[in-house]
Amino acid sequence: MTSDRPLVRQFPSGYAIDGGRADADRLGRQTDVMAVATAALLSRVGLGSGWACLDVGCGIGSVTGEMARTAGPAALAVGVDRDAEALRIAQRTAVGAGERPAVLW
Repeated sequence: MTSDRPLVRQFPSGYAIDGGRADADRLGRQTDVMAVATAALLSRVGLGSGWACLDVGCGIGSVTGEMARTAGPAALAVGVDRDAEALRIAQRTAVGAGERPAVLW
């Protein structure tokens, strides 16, 4: 199935979260603050080796990456977001950390 609509669209006028670099910085700070809670949540849901995971609205991929690390090399972690800049940051972060990057769209 194909579509004429682009996969990544511009945010509608007046959208509360602007996206891009400024929002990526905010998400980075949020990642630091929520790291312990995120790890606890993934543990509580029983995320384990080899799981396939989907992170909808993944932003800069912090939770996507944590899911991929937790589930290990046999895992599939997919992050989707409408902010193309956030996805570019997520890919660079994963590669820069020497990790196998999660699949991001």
